[in-house]
Amino acid sequence: MIGTVTHTQSFIESINEGEIKEYWDIFFDSDVKMWLKWHDFWMEKVKTSKIPIYFFRFEDLLIQPEIVLKDMFRFVLAEKDIDGTIIEKRI
Repeated sequence: MIGTVTHTQSFIESINEGEIKEYWDIFFDSDVKMWLKWHDFWMEKVKTSKIPIYFFRFEDLLIQPEIVLKDMFRFVLAEKDIDGTIIEKRI
């Protein structure tokens, strides 16, 4: 997202070639380490916290928005079923 300023576009294949390769490698290495720390932090919270934590993938939200949103609101509202509710109608 940093490089394209969008969630839906990708770099061209040649981004890791030529003059930019050195800088790309440095950025990529630091970025991967940052995301690994982020992931490890939240996985540890799941194991040690009594507070319920909900994860979803942005890609799933794009592909199946109704399913993901319903599941998300069941979690947020602590309800097993949201069928027939206002939130279901708005989704």
